Amino acid sequence: MAVEGDWLVALKQDGGKGRHGRVWESIEGNFLGSTLVQVRPDDPPSPSLALAAGVALIEAVEMEAPGAALSLKWPNGLLLGDAKLAGLLRGGSGGRVGGGLG
Repeated sequence: MAVEGDWLVALKQDGGKGRHGRVWESIEGNFLGSTLVQVRPDDPPSPSLALAAGVALIEAVEMEAPGAALSLKWPNGLLLGDAKLAGLLRGGSGGRVGGGLG
């Protein structure tokens, strides 16, 4: 059973689903990873975790590419200029939230 802090990394994903049941397909060579967070009573509501993850992702990418034209497209896109660089998805049940980056 997965525990908080574990990461699941895949080389390829088949049958992915985006927001509103849209089809999502992986592209060879992209990073595909998910992690698990245990929501605690004094944590902010889980939907705000997507925004916090997006801000953290921008900060991490800026460390490797200072000055890059990065922005967040609400609710789940990391943009480099006008191009989507990454997507963040979250879902959960039973007091746990899983988040994915692809």
